[in-house]
Amino acid sequence: MPLKGFKDLEKNLKQIEKNAKELDGTHHMSLADLFSPTFMNKHTQYVDFQSFIDESKIEITTADDLENNQEWELFVSQNTPFSSWAAMRDEALAAYAADRLFSGLK
Repeated sequence: MPLKGFKDLEKNLKQIEKNAKELDGTHHMSLADLFSPTFMNKHTQYVDFQSFIDESKIEITTADDLENNQEWELFVSQNTPFSSWAAMRDEALAAYAADRLFSGLK
């Protein structure tokens, strides 16, 4: 992104500051929001998180069902470049935070 001087830099820094404040604290989001189609397309052969879950054939009713679930761990390790659910989740969180932090920049 080409900057047109210090005014653009200042605007971008203020936008990042605003975005960082919005990211601060505890947030609740759906797994579909966390595992965006962009993330899923980049790291899996699935178009979205729902199709990934559906393909697993594992009964999942809440996000807690994914934690400490050996079947899910195996499915994740066989269908993604991640070695575990925790690694996949952490990468998705980092991508989500980066997208939000740098959104709205010129």
